Amino acid sequence: MINSIIKEVKERSAIKEDFRKAEKGTRSQVFLSENFVIKINRNLTVLKNESEVLKTLTLDTAPKFVAFYIIQNYGVLVEQKINGQLIDGVWKDIKISNRERIVADIAGTVYKINQQKKDYFWSAQFDMKFKNYKDLLFHKFKLSEKQIFENQSAYKLFLKVASNIEEGKAEKIFNQSLPVLLHGDLIMHNLLTDLQRLTGILDWEFAQYGDPFYDLARVMYYQECAKAYIDEQRDKHFEYDFTTRLIEKLSQNINLDFEKYKIIRSFFFIDSIIWALGSADPVKNLATLQPPRF
Repeated sequence: MINSIIKEVKERSAIKEDFRKAEKGTRSQVFLSENFVIKINRNLTVLKNESEVLKTLTLDTAPKFVAFYIIQNYGVLVEQKINGQLIDGVWKDIKISNRERIVADIAGTVYKINQQKKDYFWSAQFDMKFKNYKDLLFHKFKLSEKQIFENQSAYKLFLKVASNIEEGKAEKIFNQSLPVLLHGDLIMHNLLTDLQRLTGILDWEFAQYGDPFYDLARVMYYQECAKAYIDEQRDKHFEYDFTTRLIEKLSQNINLDFEKYKIIRSFFFIDSIIWALGSADPVKNLATLQPPRF
């Protein structure tokens, strides 16, 4: 089926290049040719919304939109390919001075992205608008609330962070938030480099018009994970070094607000609970989850 989808995409977009499956994908299936990228996903909403975000971007480091199709009930996004290597594969070999330059490029690009604004809050994950940021943050949890509460293990885990996501408190903390564009997932394998500069920011499926602190919070969360990798002697990508440098740079333009972090980090944990409940082995995966410590 996938081969027939790619064949149809090539015909519709007049692409004569051959495609190979990417070694590292996102939640979509990703195929690469010399000059193009094809992303295929059952989730039509997410891929269509990602394509709409790409259309608005004028950054040299953002993928250029080519086409969006619905083929055999799959969403298909075609982009121009950006040259570069994934940062997670090369960071340990990059000179310190170049690491600083790349991180500065990322922070500068995030600042430019944040200049795009809307008069409503929105996420590529959902096909709806929100009147305030609190409602966007709570939306996925409310869709899964019944499932979480009916599973004893999941509910016990939820109670570990429940005090951090009281709605009135969250609404007060985010009441001054204005919706600006953000990437939503600045993880190492979404970033490309030529070993000297940033060349690409990939995978905009978690883009939001939301509070700019969310991008910083995501990197802080990845730093937590990387610290655990160091403790276990398996930080093979040097992710702790990368996230520490990026947090420092992002904090120059984005206020580091610990109260916001507690709320957003708690929702990251709830996302893990939701993932575990939908996995092939919920009992095993729920048992591995550790709530954040503040």
